[in-house]
Amino acid sequence: MFVVPAILVAVGLGMRFRDIQANSDKMSGDQSKRKNAPLRAETTVVGPKQMVQTLDLVGSVEAPLTVRLSPKVAGRILAVNVREGARVEANQALVQIDATEVEGAVLQQRAALAEAQARLAQAQLGLGATDTAIEAQIRQQQAGLTSANADLNQQRQSLSAQAAAADAQVTDAAAKVAIAQALVANAKADLNTAMATRDNAQARKKRSDSLFQQGFISAQEQENATTALAVAESVVAGAQTKIEGANSAQRSAEAQLASAKNQAGIIKSKAAADVTAAAARKSQAEAARDVARANNSQSGAYRQNLDALRATVEVAKAELAQAEARRADTTLRSPIAGIVTQRAADPGSIASAGTEVLVVSKLDTVLVAVPVPVEQAAVVKQGMLIPVTFDALPGKKFTGAVTEINPVADAATRQFTVRIRLANPSLELRPGMFARISLVTSETSASVYAPRESVRMVKGQSTVFTVGADGAVKAMPVELGAEDADGYEIKSGLTAGDKIVSLAYAAPKDGQKLGGAKPDEKGAKGGTGRAGGSN
Repeated sequence: MFVVPAILVAVGLGMRFRDIQANSDKMSGDQSKRKNAPLRAETTVVGPKQMVQTLDLVGSVEAPLTVRLSPKVAGRILAVNVREGARVEANQALVQIDATEVEGAVLQQRAALAEAQARLAQAQLGLGATDTAIEAQIRQQQAGLTSANADLNQQRQSLSAQAAAADAQVTDAAAKVAIAQALVANAKADLNTAMATRDNAQARKKRSDSLFQQGFISAQEQENATTALAVAESVVAGAQTKIEGANSAQRSAEAQLASAKNQAGIIKSKAAADVTAAAARKSQAEAARDVARANNSQSGAYRQNLDALRATVEVAKAELAQAEARRADTTLRSPIAGIVTQRAADPGSIASAGTEVLVVSKLDTVLVAVPVPVEQAAVVKQGMLIPVTFDALPGKKFTGAVTEINPVADAATRQFTVRIRLANPSLELRPGMFARISLVTSETSASVYAPRESVRMVKGQSTVFTVGADGAVKAMPVELGAEDADGYEIKSGLTAGDKIVSLAYAAPKDGQKLGGAKPDEKGAKGGTGRAGGSN
């Protein structure tokens, strides 16, 4: 009953074993053929070349002059006369703050001045007092002088304390800016590393695709190269996101620093004004005391009293001038001619003293800030003309002169900042744009130049495989000189006109013949021909 199924199973196993044996014999034969196959390679004839070594750098566009407008007084914004992109002239009125409260202070100081002037006019008509009144007046004025002196000392102490606190806030904001700048520099360095890794992965992917199509590597190896490229591109994207975050943090820190400096100026100005007013009150009190003491003589008292009243009038004038200055501060004017690059508030909102409302930048010329490694410090010179390109403006090339060289390198990145000034009459260059700069670091006239891929390390020695007249290859040790992105200067081992293997699909061996037809040579200055064909 089970004999027939057993026979069928045995027959099936026998046929399967025969197929496996046949496939094994075929694979062994194919391996033997490949082992003894001619070398499939590309060749080139070496010759002289002018080698130019360059340093590719990435910078960013900066405005040479940027003003951040913020009010000195708080209040409701009545009008903002411009938007982003608008051209403005120097001293042009841009923002109007509600001046109702400040106008009331002006009127109050005008009234105080009028009252002081009236008292002075009345005193000029005549002023007299009895001995008792004079003594009482002396005591009263002495008390006023003591109070004014105490107030002056208090205002001076307050000025010192407020100035120290404001300076501390500026120092803290400056430290935050420095930290943010360091983060930007680190993020740019990470991006450069990630881009280099991605470019390497792209090259490996391209090579693996070629080798996979020719059957020299497995599908798994080709997929590994694809995965490596995807990972590298993801790292580049992450690095770019990190730069955007770092730039945002730097702009925020710079805005805080500008606000802190502005606030420090406001605090110091107000405190200084308070000290000045207190000093004026002390002077007034001293004058009044002197008048009281001198009133024993009617004429002397009369003259001293007039001096005191004149001092009162001068104090009232000074306070009126301060109020009028605060009223003028309710209109924000641009100190420069430029372009509005940022608008942070709209009519109806409440503006605080020191809070940024508009940013005006001078953009008819721009600066490109480029971090240069300290190793290349001697290459960059003041006034050097450097070509600059921008990813955002493909096909356009700009040339600018080096105008600023920071003599101190960043301690973290070991780079110093160079700034290149570019004319920008059409305003197509904008702050924040990425710029690419290629610096020529050296030039070498190579009498013999070989492609980079033709040089291999064989037993620890730089080696090039030459091709003889019979088509056989021979390992030739060489001494390398200068190098560029594409190849090397050959100082010894080759002569101009030698034919070499520039790119092989397998490791060349001494005596191995080139496969396929004789390659078509293209001259002695780096021309290439392909030996062998693709299956």
